Amino acid sequence: MGLAVPALTVLVVEAAPTRLRGRATSLSATATFLAQPVAPLLLGPFVTATSITTGFAATAALASMTLLIILTTRARPTTERASA
Repeated sequence: MGLAVPALTVLVVEAAPTRLRGRATSLSATATFLAQPVAPLLLGPFVTATSITTGFAATAALASMTLLIILTTRARPTTERASA
């Protein structure tokens, strides 16, 4: 996991509203640690039936789609103008 998990945790914390930071961090950690044992169980048979290259390509496609969904659906921060 190296630098990925701490970097993702920082991104989650910065993106979450202050009152929801604990919940956002715990959901991120839950998803991360749930995916670790589940991913081999799901991808193992897929890679066995196809190839390791297809498994990597499918995982990259899924990650790309997830990133695209996150980037297009997240709320944009609003900028408030200071009254003069």
